[in-house]
Amino acid sequence: MDILNWLYLAKNKFVRTTIDNNKDLMIFGAKVGFNKRGDLYQNYAMEINDFAATLPAGPTGAQGVAGVTGPAGIPGPVGPAGLNWQGAWSALGTYVIDDAVGYDGASWFCIDPVGPSATTPDTDPTNWALLAAEGAQGPTGATGLQGPTGASGPSNVLSIGSVTTLSAGSSATATITGSSPIQTLNLGIPQGAAGGAGAYQRYVALVSQSGGSNPTSVIKENTTSFPFITWMYFNTGIYYVTGLTTIATSRIVIFFTKDGNTAGYATAHWDGGTIILQTYNTSGVLTNGLLSNSSIELRIYPS
Repeated sequence: MDILNWLYLAKNKFVRTTIDNNKDLMIFGAKVGFNKRGDLYQNYAMEINDFAATLPAGPTGAQGVAGVTGPAGIPGPVGPAGLNWQGAWSALGTYVIDDAVGYDGASWFCIDPVGPSATTPDTDPTNWALLAAEGAQGPTGATGLQGPTGASGPSNVLSIGSVTTLSAGSSATATITGSSPIQTLNLGIPQGAAGGAGAYQRYVALVSQSGGSNPTSVIKENTTSFPFITWMYFNTGIYYVTGLTTIATSRIVIFFTKDGNTAGYATAHWDGGTIILQTYNTSGVLTNGLLSNSSIELRIYPS
């Protein structure tokens, strides 16, 4: 169809602006060439539905007005009854079906009336069923921040209270009475075993003698109870001590060493209340003048 055909259709009012039926045909002219009059077209027809399918979709239209609300539906059936939470389980409690309790970290619900009863829910499957078991222990949380240092408390005052002597061989005791900051320490001290004999008393001196004179002494130590010990001349080669009292022989020990300045020898012994000192020459005869800083030690023991 060429332009003259279109002009013919338009002139004779064969052109419509509305669609009567989607099956109506639409006439198209396909360009197949040209001549001196212009382009050459070949006529063909297509249903309006087929032609519309080739067109791209248009933009979405505006939302239409909402329709009228429909009538209410028929009510549904009544649901099952819920559980009645009764708190922590108690052996003194009375429970009916659908009562729920907490016990040992889990929750239980009653399936048969029960109570009072000492049988716990976890061992009573006839009357109880598990509702929710205890959850697993969660991970340890992170260590919290250290709190501020608290204020210093008052200083504690501990004083000695009673000190009691206990029987020998018993254990020592110590008790604290009162509350901080004022407290008392009470002690029990066992009696000690009887002590042994005390240390001996001691007299140490250097003795010298000449002619018929009394011996002289240089005291080196004297812890005895006899501060005035004096040496006396008795006879040739015989001397004794004054200032002592009668003491048992078993308590006395005498150490005597003659000096080496003169020849001869000497003896010393205890005679109940005094020390007897005798000096002899090399022939065994009592002789004066044989002592020159000879040492003597007297020990007096308690028993």
